Amino acid sequence: MTDVATVDLHFIDMPAEDASADTAPLVVIHGLLGSADNWRSHVKVWQRTRRVIALDLRNHGRSPHAEGMRYATMVDDVIALLDKLAIERAHVLGHSMGGKVAISLARMAPERVASLIVADIAPVAYEHGHDDVFAALENVREGQPKIAAKPMNC
Repeated sequence: MTDVATVDLHFIDMPAEDASADTAPLVVIHGLLGSADNWRSHVKVWQRTRRVIALDLRNHGRSPHAEGMRYATMVDDVIALLDKLAIERAHVLGHSMGGKVAISLARMAPERVASLIVADIAPVAYEHGHDDVFAALENVREGQPKIAAKPMNC
């Protein structure tokens, strides 16, 4: 647990269509600049056999914007959501940055993770490749857009 206050994450909670499904739910964690909405078509398929919760991490989608984006802080937010939903254990799927959150959740609270699915990320340090995008977003936020000195690679 960190000393940063958790935020009340926005989430989509879809019950299993099969009422006899007695299995741990699947929690889906999106990647950087994504949201739970990115997973809607997948959730529709997965919910045939299990309850599926897709969440918006802090500073993403419809979740509150708050200071701090450390993985431990985001894990605390996810654990608070699991507690709120009375979920003791879940299968956890994380994509990209959400994969790092999922890995961190499995490390910090292994008793809460029934299984771990990590997509499009590895448990290694990555160089920041989005600094130009973040600088542009910060300029817009500050109301002082500037023309980039060099073209951004897209």
